[in-house]
Amino acid sequence: MFANLHRQRPNAIFSRDLAFVILGLVTMYRVTNAADYRTQLARLCEMLLEFEVRFQDTWGGHASGFLMRMDSPRAAFVDCHSAALLALTQAVRYIDDPRLVETLERGLGSYSVESYNVGPGSQYPIDTVSTHMVDRRGTRRSQNAFWNFKAGLTLRFFDALRNSPNPSLRSVALRHGDRMERLDMILRQQIGRSITPRDDGIEIRTAVSSGETNSETQPWVMLGLFGHPWY
Repeated sequence: MFANLHRQRPNAIFSRDLAFVILGLVTMYRVTNAADYRTQLARLCEMLLEFEVRFQDTWGGHASGFLMRMDSPRAAFVDCHSAALLALTQAVRYIDDPRLVETLERGLGSYSVESYNVGPGSQYPIDTVSTHMVDRRGTRRSQNAFWNFKAGLTLRFFDALRNSPNPSLRSVALRHGDRMERLDMILRQQIGRSITPRDDGIEIRTAVSSGETNSETQPWVMLGLFGHPWY
């Protein structure tokens, strides 16, 4: 039903939603070893690749970003992009398709460190990680990880890539290791500045400048910081 909506109305689903369904299928196949889950996994990975937009990065290399929706403006939102790459990283455990590996390497080329002024009146400076796309006219558009749930998703993707059992993905992580370490450091510093101590633990606020957390921020940041048994 989920996939049929996409075929009937290509703007029906978000790439991030699709990525989370793929993560669920990976889990179900790992637990049950039922062939139908693997079939559906391959089908939805094929669908997710339709959201990828390829471009040349600033240095002339190959890069890509994932759209939020099929007809969204040409921009790669950090949460959609990182969720898509995380899903493909996990899917490679069971789907032998070199396109997935190639997409992951291109996708890493979309990340960069940028400085922004955010908040009321745009007077709050922050250094964070962004994702970008370049359109056919050469215009570069970026989206940032100001919101900490986006930082958590990205950290979890980096961790999954580094620890993948697939040798091709470990090679990708090794080739991009220095950049990933720098990006990782910026994201962890951002989260570190967003911690509020509580009597029985800590609260990770939605952003550095925020006053509180929410139900999306806390779990994704914790998974990004401490990992997951199955990455």
